[in-house]
Amino acid sequence: MVVNGLYPAVAGLDADPAAVATTAGAHLREGEADALRAAAVFRRQREQLQREQVARLAVGLPLPQLHLPFLFTTDIGPAEIDGLAAALADAVRALPAPVAR
Repeated sequence: MVVNGLYPAVAGLDADPAAVATTAGAHLREGEADALRAAAVFRRQREQLQREQVARLAVGLPLPQLHLPFLFTTDIGPAEIDGLAAALADAVRALPAPVAR
């Protein structure tokens, strides 16, 4: 089963943007830290929902899953098709070997 449009996991979503900016020697303008916090909350919720739905699919339809990434673009061209084809090929290669009966 192909599961399409999966967001990649992102590390560091719990970090405080203001603290990270200070550590990096950068300055955030007024409101940017709040916007980054809101974006991180959205992303964590999206990733949690995605995990729940992938697990629900695994229970409801117990077949091997081939995961394809979400493309953060509306322009799908040869490079994007190549990327999806590579992801699909990698997922197929990662499938367990069939059990002989």
